[in-house]
Amino acid sequence: MAKRKSQGEVEVAHIMVKNDSSNSTYAKDKIFDIYNKLSQGADFSKIGQEHSDDLSSAKKGGKLPKFGTGRMIKPFEDIAFDFENEGDFSEPFETSYGWHILKLIKKWCRI
Repeated sequence: MAKRKSQGEVEVAHIMVKNDSSNSTYAKDKIFDIYNKLSQGADFSKIGQEHSDDLSSAKKGGKLPKFGTGRMIKPFEDIAFDFENEGDFSEPFETSYGWHILKLIKKWCRI
């Protein structure tokens, strides 16, 4: 198995909406509604507490423990390490867990 080069570590918050097997568009519609609210200045932490389906991080405003390369599923990790500026948030994206929006809290780069 090939190893990925370490990119350092990141700390992010996320909002996740799980896919609903009985309604194929529910999660996507909800996450884009959340994204629109965030784009208009809504508080990420408050929205995360109220709407994220990841209950363990939702109570912390979506905040996850910092992580390095190889700790998260690839699409999630790629977006987390792509951020340039603290406070930036991603467009909605889908993984096998559902739909997500990430926000960069802090990034530590390896040189």
